[in-house]
Amino acid sequence: MSPAERRLFNLFRDSLNNDFIVFWHVAWLHRASAVHDREGEADFIIAHPEHGILVLEVKGGEICYDATDGRWVSTTNSGQKHAIHDPFEQARRAQHSLLTKIRESDATRRFRYRLGYGVCFPDVEVDVEALRLDAPRAIVLDAQALREPERSLLTLFHFWSEGHPPDPLGSMAIDGLSSLLARSWRVTMPLHAALAQGEEQIRELTERQFALLDFMSRQRRAAICGCAGSGKTFLAMEKAQRLAREGFRVLLTCYNRNLADWMRASLRHIPALTISNYHRLALDWAHRAGVSASGSRSLRYYSESLPAALAQAVARLPDRFDAIIADEGQDFDAAWWAPLESLLSDSERGIFYIFYDDNQRIYERREHYPVPAAPYVLTQNCRNTQAIHRTVMSFYRAGATPSCLGPAGRMPEIVPCRAGSEEPAALLHVLRHLTGQEKVSLESVIVLTPCSPQRSHWQDGLRIGEFELTWDLQEPGHRVLCCSIPAFKGLERPVVVLTELARMTKGERDMLLYVALSRARHHLVVLGNTTDIRAAIPEGAGH
Repeated sequence: MSPAERRLFNLFRDSLNNDFIVFWHVAWLHRASAVHDREGEADFIIAHPEHGILVLEVKGGEICYDATDGRWVSTTNSGQKHAIHDPFEQARRAQHSLLTKIRESDATRRFRYRLGYGVCFPDVEVDVEALRLDAPRAIVLDAQALREPERSLLTLFHFWSEGHPPDPLGSMAIDGLSSLLARSWRVTMPLHAALAQGEEQIRELTERQFALLDFMSRQRRAAICGCAGSGKTFLAMEKAQRLAREGFRVLLTCYNRNLADWMRASLRHIPALTISNYHRLALDWAHRAGVSASGSRSLRYYSESLPAALAQAVARLPDRFDAIIADEGQDFDAAWWAPLESLLSDSERGIFYIFYDDNQRIYERREHYPVPAAPYVLTQNCRNTQAIHRTVMSFYRAGATPSCLGPAGRMPEIVPCRAGSEEPAALLHVLRHLTGQEKVSLESVIVLTPCSPQRSHWQDGLRIGEFELTWDLQEPGHRVLCCSIPAFKGLERPVVVLTELARMTKGERDMLLYVALSRARHHLVVLGNTTDIRAAIPEGAGH
């Protein structure tokens, strides 16, 4: 695009009335193999609903034509000379090519367009009647003509109408031409492609956090605090791996059984590493030591009996660990730490790392960590997209708002529906869209609910359309995975569909939403009625 073209465009924009439609720098391809030139282009195409279409070729600078050899030369203000193509031949060929393209297109072939062409020399004044036999002065716009651009263009239109005004094109013909020459379009990236790109970026960001472990390598006891998505679980797993590979006997523990199962499956290639959630650990040790835990799996059974049984079992069994790494520390009761510490072979110099997020405290526990030093604080979210992070931060109450380094990501998707009665149809629509248009695999999707499997509408084995639901977290991806929000804490999926919002109690809403929303790495879909969705996605949270 030459400076002369740009100046001319600005002139047309500022001087012509709204009846003129100006297309600047247009190019096209022909699909018909019979066309000699498959490509066409024009500097300007000017349409008018009353007068037709003009194709305009623009050449800036001082113009010189040598009839002896047919050469054209343009000279700039600084004296630089450039060989140029014959502008009249270019304009004529562009006109014929454009007419062919108009006849090819479904948008324009049914209209009768009258076409003409012209040449514009915006930097010079032409003072001859004809530049050449095929280049009459009437089809040349020079610097003088451009002092009245609208009048000069109408004169050029009249030249090609041969004294017989053409039939008006009408708005539909102009719209068809605009659709052909200046169609706006957008190709969106399918979600599955965005997931692939985002997963690699998030993996790199998470691994950057491992530098903290290098910094803390000589520290034997440490507490690490961070928001959801700051990489705490991956740091805990990495620390456990490093110690195990150095020959330490390592226990990696957490509160959530599902999280422990996932960590065990992920690190199954490391034999020196024991992975168990706290209550399973206590139960296993009690069973081996012959210690019984009373309470018949009541709340007291988990909060008091099993920890007490673990303490008794440790006293009877000789097994010990050189290092203990605990994730989800915010959900451990203060009384649970002593039995856990007693599992260390060296109570003074044994390695003990605790990772926690005070803002993710689903269970009301008394905060007490057996680490004397102040915690290391992770201030960056490296798991979620920025759009999801902004939504999650609406429920962050623990201190200064963490930043997010992840990809921009999509805005959370809102699907309004009545609680209960309309949710199955809404979920079916979402699943079809994700697996169809977005080409996302089922193993990348999790349906979360505040309800347990017994209370949820999403019963195991239920079929919704062509999809079957399951609560089996080991499902390889042939069915749609469902899980309660508390049971999925510490885990994550590329895509989260949040459902049954109306079944949250007011007291648990903010905490459950903080956990649920932050489980989505790349895309979040929220089903529910308007009130519940506003509570889950506060106005402006994703913007």
